[in-house]
Amino acid sequence: MEKRIFVAIKINPDKGFINIYDDFKNQLSSDRIKWVEMENIHITLKFFGETNVNLIPKISEICKNASNKINPFSMHLKGIGTFGNANNPKVIWLGISPVENLMPLHRQLHAGFENIGFEKDALFKPHLTLGRIKTLQNINSFENLKQKYQETVIQQFKVTEFHLYESILRPVGPIYKSLEVYNFKK
Repeated sequence: MEKRIFVAIKINPDKGFINIYDDFKNQLSSDRIKWVEMENIHITLKFFGETNVNLIPKISEICKNASNKINPFSMHLKGIGTFGNANNPKVIWLGISPVENLMPLHRQLHAGFENIGFEKDALFKPHLTLGRIKTLQNINSFENLKQKYQETVIQQFKVTEFHLYESILRPVGPIYKSLEVYNFKK
């Protein structure tokens, strides 16, 4: 039996985040974009995909060990980018700063995951996905909207924990079920 799982930092959107998120949704309402639901906002640390349930206890143990070696740290969301080419973007994302604060956790987790047979991610680009683009009517309007918030600190937050999630796919969008929470040492 398999479960579709990933490890992530849950983000609880504040008013500033919600205002910018709503501005994007309103300004791009004529475009076909699948927006991430507010309760699903997160920063992915490792996506495993379909994973044998027998490996989940090992993954959980690696997460627990990593969390015991990491102190809480502060970050903020700043910068807006896309994945895909400039004329055909596929994903709208928010940047994470300072990335250096996240890297000790990333290294701890990925060293453990490699030890149980998972390949190291070729490129780790920490980000928070806002939406997946199906079609954009006017790329220039979209670029202007990105520029409007490019230098804005969208939300500041303290990271004190991360989660192991199961992603349950549904036609209307995924449900993310937290299987376990890992608190950092105090």
